[in-house]
Amino acid sequence: MFENEKNSLIKTCRDISAKKLTVATWGNVSLRVSENKFLITPSGMDYNSLIPEDIVLMDFEENIIEGSKKPSVEYFMHLCIYRNRKDINAVIHTHAVFSTAFALNRIPVPPVAEEMIQIIGEEIQCADYGLPGSRQLGENVAAALGNNFAVLMASHGAVCVGKDFQHALKISEVLEKTCQTIIYAKILGNPYIIPHEECEAMIDFTKNKYGQK
Repeated sequence: MFENEKNSLIKTCRDISAKKLTVATWGNVSLRVSENKFLITPSGMDYNSLIPEDIVLMDFEENIIEGSKKPSVEYFMHLCIYRNRKDINAVIHTHAVFSTAFALNRIPVPPVAEEMIQIIGEEIQCADYGLPGSRQLGENVAAALGNNFAVLMASHGAVCVGKDFQHALKISEVLEKTCQTIIYAKILGNPYIIPHEECEAMIDFTKNKYGQK
């Protein structure tokens, strides 16, 4: 069941590993496949060794529908996001270096970079801390995500979401680049905070006018 979707999920896992958005078995990836079901990576397995049979199919009542492996310990976080955001079909949790640096300091990513504002949101919040795999963590992350496409996990990493894997992966890369450039910019001085009105204008422009609509 959902063989193509499982292969797409595995490819995304290998992409985030190759792009150094995570290391070893850290992070997790999921894909909504119906109104109340989603595929998710198994717990603690190397991404390069995954085969379709390793991917776990779950429903929104937290039942395992298909798969013999234990799902990611963060499955409840993915579930909370899908419940809150009908527009989201893919979730990627990363442990990338620069975005994790912000998460370790438990500070939001400010609206200083146009590309981040345009496709992720005005300010990327850092969710309140919750123990790994806890229900509190899942609820905190979903709440802090709001209507944005990325959120930080305090002392942990980042979560990036999208309408599909291509979208969520782009969000992951832009978030990481933004965090890296902010850290570099702070060496030179204080990055300029783009005013709220200009942020709204950029988001509207990207949504309604940019690209081949």
